[in-house]
Amino acid sequence: MSWTYRISKQTLENGDELFAIREFYPNSKGELTSWSANEITPVGTTLEDLKGELALIMQCLDKEVIDIGGEE
Repeated sequence: MSWTYRISKQTLENGDELFAIREFYPNSKGELTSWSANEITPVGTTLEDLKGELALIMQCLDKEVIDIGGEE
């Protein structure tokens, strides 16, 4: 597996929580230990491509949310 979409949770300085979709990358043990710096934006060169991207994103909604800590 090269990457997977997952929901990240980040705690802001004011204590609010921010949830976003990010690409997460596994280490050699398969643990998701690194992630994209920015939230993802679904795009496609065709409507079908965009639908496929959204379908992949929808799958991550049923998986564990990953807490990435506080603001950087």
